[in-house]
Amino acid sequence: FCIIPSMRGKQRSRPIADIVQEVEALVAGGTKEINLVSQDTVSYGRDLRALGHDDRNLADLVRALGDIRDLKWMRLFYLYPEKLTEQVIELLAQHPKVLPYVDMPLQHASERMLKIMRRGHGPDRQKKLVERMRNEIPNLTFRTAFIVGHPGETQEDFDELCSFVKWAEFDRVGVFKYSHEEGTRSGGMEEVVAEKTIGARHRKLMQLQRPISRKKMRRMVGQTIEVLVEGTSDESEFLLEGRHK
Repeated sequence: FCIIPSMRGKQRSRPIADIVQEVEALVAGGTKEINLVSQDTVSYGRDLRALGHDDRNLADLVRALGDIRDLKWMRLFYLYPEKLTEQVIELLAQHPKVLPYVDMPLQHASERMLKIMRRGHGPDRQKKLVERMRNEIPNLTFRTAFIVGHPGETQEDFDELCSFVKWAEFDRVGVFKYSHEEGTRSGGMEEVVAEKTIGARHRKLMQLQRPISRKKMRRMVGQTIEVLVEGTSDESEFLLEGRHK
């Protein structure tokens, strides 16, 4: 369903020393937080290992960046469940600079749809991984994203997704309406879901998540937290805006 791999080509991993040098320069200029982001961040190093150039992986990169003295925070983006390693979970749980923030686009929760979307894992592994991260990573903030209306999605599939979202109680959820993309495997499928149905499913899933997110937000009332100030707020020139872990 995703056109990005076709547009961008094969993933290429930059050498660790190259990334460390860039981050050191950023930190010297005042940067406090870095975000490691790619289409498939947990696959970092796989191409280098295949070529026999380097046998290091994402955990090795994170540790190397963690040694940069004045770097305060590090945030890892787009950690897919089928490739997430024990080492990365351990870093999220224990490393003082790696924020306990997981952005994991799960896409769906029905076994049928996960197979159709070629996710490489089923709902059982998905559920076990969510439980494990909740249990092992203190103060975890868990963001995910789902697609509704993908070709072949039945009402039963959607109901399974709703049940999963209720169970998981994610901190943040993005819901995307499936849109046709020429050149994708999904684009050639005939079991198209009606636009009206896609819109209704999008609204329902967002409505289901809203009270969950509100409950999570309320838990923060009265807490004193460390904040990275990003600048003046859009709300008022007399307010500052920032982000927490």
